[in-house]
Amino acid sequence: MTGFGLVAPAETFEAIAQVGGTVAWVNPELARGAVLPAGAELLRIAPDDYDLALAQAEANTRAAQAKLAELAVSADNQRAALEIERDVLTLRADELARVEALREGGSRAQAAVDTARAAWLAQRQKVQSIESTLALIPSQRVGLEANTAAARAAGETARLNRARTTLTLPFAARVAQVSVEEGRFLRVGEVAAVLDGIAQAEVEAQIPVTELRRLLRLAAPDAAAFAADPAAMTAVLRGLGLGAQVRLDLGDDALSWPGRVDRVSDTIDPKTGTLGVIVVVDAAYTSAVPGAQPPLTKGMFVEVGIAGRPVSGLAVPRSALW
Repeated sequence: MTGFGLVAPAETFEAIAQVGGTVAWVNPELARGAVLPAGAELLRIAPDDYDLALAQAEANTRAAQAKLAELAVSADNQRAALEIERDVLTLRADELARVEALREGGSRAQAAVDTARAAWLAQRQKVQSIESTLALIPSQRVGLEANTAAARAAGETARLNRARTTLTLPFAARVAQVSVEEGRFLRVGEVAAVLDGIAQAEVEAQIPVTELRRLLRLAAPDAAAFAADPAAMTAVLRGLGLGAQVRLDLGDDALSWPGRVDRVSDTIDPKTGTLGVIVVVDAAYTSAVPGAQPPLTKGMFVEVGIAGRPVSGLAVPRSALW
């Protein structure tokens, strides 16, 4: 079973700016065609603004934590003061009771009773004021804890944004496109570079659906009904362990790479009656041999041959051999 298609990388990395700013440094190796290893730094955005934002967020966090600590100390002081003022209130109540008893016995004037009562009322007001202050502390604590959490979240955001000023390559790749240079302002969401992974290559070979049905019927009779459903067919094809050979015609010579059938496209082309079968070639770039075997690179127009496991028990007419 044969089809044709274009080679494409299995993975593509777009270096997208997650924060904006002036580009302070660009990797000198970031140029079209260059191969960079996994973990390579591609560029750095000037971090000054993000350093300031991080410092401000950390300062706000410390201030919020200090207010929480201050509230805790204030609560302890208020509780201690309340205990003292309650003792004083008890003394004022005892004094008022003593003066009233003396007045009833004729030993004290009403003025003395009024003075003692005023002192008792003033002390009672002090106690009530402290109790009201203590009653507000839980809600104040909730508010300060929320402020502290918000300050910490702002700090984490600032820390993430600071880290995002450096764009790093997650896997080994070949540079396909560069649209950034030092000193240029990079906007959020802007693509600075595009790199193609070199670990694997893919070819979407267009195969007639009739041939796929025939292959499925021969290799797995019970699975032939899945040929009309690309999603189900992918599972069936993977289970068959189909092999593939990718060939590049050079006129007087031809090169080939072993591959494997990975999946099928999600739609059938109604005009041609074909379905895209995606073949994966491992080590398509790293297996290259200088002067003998070039890498399988993006854009090559190749032929793909797909074959199933040998099937025994099939009778071939003698006339078919001549």
